[in-house]
Amino acid sequence: PNAPDTGVALRTNRTRVRKEAAHLVLLDDNFATIVNAVKEGRRIFDNIRRFVKYIMTCNGAEIWTIFLAPLLGMPIPLLPIHILWINLVTDGLPALTLANEKAEADVMKRPPRPSGESLFADGVGYHIVWVGLLMAAVTLVTQAWSLQNGLSHWQTMVFTVLALSQLGHVLAVRSDRTFLYRQGIFSNLPLIGSVVLTFLLQLGLIYIPAMNKVFHTQPLSWQELLFCIGMSLIVFHAVELEKYIRKKLRKRKARHLWHQAKRAVDAYRTVGLQRGKNTQPRSRQFKRRGKSKKSPYHPPHTQSNIFTIKILKNLV
Repeated sequence: PNAPDTGVALRTNRTRVRKEAAHLVLLDDNFATIVNAVKEGRRIFDNIRRFVKYIMTCNGAEIWTIFLAPLLGMPIPLLPIHILWINLVTDGLPALTLANEKAEADVMKRPPRPSGESLFADGVGYHIVWVGLLMAAVTLVTQAWSLQNGLSHWQTMVFTVLALSQLGHVLAVRSDRTFLYRQGIFSNLPLIGSVVLTFLLQLGLIYIPAMNKVFHTQPLSWQELLFCIGMSLIVFHAVELEKYIRKKLRKRKARHLWHQAKRAVDAYRTVGLQRGKNTQPRSRQFKRRGKSKKSPYHPPHTQSNIFTIKILKNLV
């Protein structure tokens, strides 16, 4: 019933049948290679999940922005060439460099992932929805503020806020658990380079006259540019806040499970004392007879519970 998912065989196996039946053959006959392969596989899977999370969140934000603006009584915020630029440059360059992200520090401390787990599990689907809506809300607030103040280049501001929000988002989704300042800003140089290059290209669309004619943009003042940067940083800080909240929830859940396991062990010992059983460690019994034993003894039914308590105590 509990068949393994992957069969491993050694290169020095004499029978060819074992090698053909195995999914993995160790050419160096070193079992440490399996650990390295598992670590690399988890890193690749995490990077694929980050890529999907980033791309679908940004595409969702564009859809929400174009769909909700007419419903709120505002004109279409983006032109087709703006959407093309965002999909090819703002989304494309940083998304490709996510593949260079290194493995997280606790990648080998996680329990095995179920083989049938969806790519949108572990909160990825919720992240795509709520961050896409937040990104669209920030863009629509910028549009409403620009129209209310009678700015003729409101479309350029909307375009800039949406593009820079996605750059802030890619910096925040580099890790699902670690904050950016702890992870290290320059730990993935290709990603940082793509973000800086995309930011400079976005400035070129705004301030180069030849690009203004092609992309229908207008130059912004430095106050308006700072306003766009400040609005786009809302998405970055919101995703960082999500990491903090999820970390607190994981600790609370682990603490709750630890107390449950501890209560189960205490209840078993109480029942054992009521029935006249001695549930104290065997080392104390040997000390009474003038002997000593270093390793304590625990009843069979409490060994697994005590092991669970030790694991959960480390999580807390």
